[in-house]
Amino acid sequence: MKKKFLTIRLPYIILGLGIFLWLFRLRYFTSSIVPLGYDPGMYKEIFSHYRNIITSFDFSLLPQWIRHEPLLWILAAFANKLWVSFDRMLTRWIGIINLIPGILLFWRFKSKSKNLRRGVFAAILYRTSIIQYQVFYRWYFKQTLGVSIMLLIIIMGEKKKLFLQSLLFFFLILLHKHTALYTWAILGIYAVVERIQTKELPWKKILSRTIAGWLALLIYIPLRDRIMTEAVKAVGDGSGGDFITPTMYLKYSWPIILLSLVGAWWRIRNKFFDVWLVGYSVWILWILFSLVNYNRTLVFLDVFILIFAAYSLFKIVQLRFPIGKYLVGILFLGWSAYYIVYINDNALPLISQEEFISIKNIHKITEPNALVMNTHRNYSPWIMGRSQREYINPGMADSDLWTHQQRNQWRSVDGRQKCDILRTTYAKLSRPLYIRLWSQQFVENLSWWYCFFPTTGGTTRILFKVSLQ
Repeated sequence: MKKKFLTIRLPYIILGLGIFLWLFRLRYFTSSIVPLGYDPGMYKEIFSHYRNIITSFDFSLLPQWIRHEPLLWILAAFANKLWVSFDRMLTRWIGIINLIPGILLFWRFKSKSKNLRRGVFAAILYRTSIIQYQVFYRWYFKQTLGVSIMLLIIIMGEKKKLFLQSLLFFFLILLHKHTALYTWAILGIYAVVERIQTKELPWKKILSRTIAGWLALLIYIPLRDRIMTEAVKAVGDGSGGDFITPTMYLKYSWPIILLSLVGAWWRIRNKFFDVWLVGYSVWILWILFSLVNYNRTLVFLDVFILIFAAYSLFKIVQLRFPIGKYLVGILFLGWSAYYIVYINDNALPLISQEEFISIKNIHKITEPNALVMNTHRNYSPWIMGRSQREYINPGMADSDLWTHQQRNQWRSVDGRQKCDILRTTYAKLSRPLYIRLWSQQFVENLSWWYCFFPTTGGTTRILFKVSLQ
């Protein structure tokens, strides 16, 4: 009786655990007036810009730093025109959209293996992944949608639905270029594997995806110079992207990684080379060789690692010995406990509520045409999305006139020299300029200043107006 109970009920018990963990995580996201992560402020800024140009489709009106993948912003702007506020999108949609990859994994592996357990294992591992929590916390909205579309593209390819696969690939290019690049690499390499296995070239798949890709790229023609500049920079400086490092990933997820290696070995041993194994291999090689934006590719590698870890657990449960089911149950309970502890330690906003309210009040004590200079990256998105003023954020504003070297020079000099630098650079703008020194601010030498004048207004007491005359 006990054995039958474990055989039938284990997947449902684990699925219930996954729902509980999702609600547990969502509680942290909705309990603070300060959204978690870094990107929500930027998203609000981008939504606002696209709302203003949605009827004219004149993308030259957008600031340089956001003149790229248009699909998500256009859809959000249309939604706002119809019925949905930006704040609701920012505070509710991420919780729903973050569910999609887990649902897709459950659907694909449940239907493919005709077994509920494998689908549940893949979904719950996705739900308890530290990496996917980081994606949720940091608000990587486009990347989460990109992962979802990538999974759908692979699934549609397995089901031989070429038109749907090509259409999804078209939309993916317009949503997130990096995910499209990774997906193209997986599909391209798998086409070679299919050629070796079947002795025939899958020319219909290649042709349909190529046409979809070129049609999507035509939309980027007005931005071709900027895209090429970004591509050359990404390849030249070896940037890993703004995310955790591979070393940190090993530290957080080594049990799951080991399980995935066992699952991959099982597949290779049985000579079962499908698109999922190709994707798993592509991501590992991408990380090992530190290719373009390799830190961000951990988001995608993690999905494939979870798939093969779930395959290992599925094989363990299939063992004739009942101990396999107990081991799987213990593993999920232990991993879930670790996940809960991690969230408790890390589910904190980057800035305090007082600072968040202070930023929202900046528009009350500054002129409508004022510029607000930010000197710490943690405050950049909130100034962009909440201050209701134009801003000077490093590398994220057309009005940022300093190089990285000049910013380092700014931090190293005293207040008098700071004033000289500001007057030399920004006086010709003929606009009021404010600078705010935050609690997380780098140590600044403000001795002998002569151009900084503190404003009044409660929590904005450390906002200084700069005299540029």
